[in-house]
Amino acid sequence: MQPRLPGSSSRHLRFQPNQRKQDRDRHRSEQWNADHHADGGGIGATFGYNWQFPNNVVLGIEGDLSWLDAKGDTIWPNPAYECHSKAAWLGTVRPRLGYAIDRFMPYVTGGAAFGRVKLWSPGGALPAISESHTAFGWAAGAGVEYAFTDHLTAKLEYLHVDLGKDTYFGGTIDESHGQWRDDSVRIGLNYKF
Repeated sequence: MQPRLPGSSSRHLRFQPNQRKQDRDRHRSEQWNADHHADGGGIGATFGYNWQFPNNVVLGIEGDLSWLDAKGDTIWPNPAYECHSKAAWLGTVRPRLGYAIDRFMPYVTGGAAFGRVKLWSPGGALPAISESHTAFGWAAGAGVEYAFTDHLTAKLEYLHVDLGKDTYFGGTIDESHGQWRDDSVRIGLNYKF
């Protein structure tokens, strides 16, 4: 089980809504950019396996899944349009490479990431809209792990996740492009079988 402290992470969401304006008989697209910061915390679980070689090099594989409460909002350059975002969950599958020094092990990690991201506008001057996607991308980071006993370890890890760019409300006047990025510091307790 790998608990995370609320407020211990920084998440960034970039959305680019397209506003289409009619110019005589043709259409042209003017793009607005709006970045906003989503804050929140989460809690999750990690499962994995490590191999320690005779030269103290450790090679492992781990997967994790976290429930998140990360939300953010912004006002577009058009004040009639308000944008909200939320990440509901985030997972990764990553190899890691470390070097054991007695009971202490620094390591690097990187691999695949996936998560559920929602974008919505509550309405007001414009109609309410909402759409959720499961997005896929990558993760990379580094950490340190300390073995209190042969079975109980604790770790501190920095992890950057980029879930790539996705299109929301495609084919409509509200079409937007979103990119979810997450920078988090994780604290975890591990039990080795």
